[in-house]
Amino acid sequence: MTNSDLLVSWRDAPETHQPEWPDRAALEDVMARLSAAPGPVSPSACDGLWSRLAAAANGEAFVLQGGDCASQSLDLTFDIAELL
Repeated sequence: MTNSDLLVSWRDAPETHQPEWPDRAALEDVMARLSAAPGPVSPSACDGLWSRLAAAANGEAFVLQGGDCASQSLDLTFDIAELL
């Protein structure tokens, strides 16, 4: 699979959490603008993330996730952590 295939393949994924878009033309306009804009993260920032994640994988650091989709640490059991 090429990089260009990856950029298009996400469109084939099921849309399970999408809101209704009443103005399809406005949606297409926004998508066109976003596709023409530079990425929100630079390649060097991604490389830095990979290095930091590698350190965490080696036990030299840890990853702390926050935000709306983060689980509460009290809800995290060993069985659930194994799935992650």
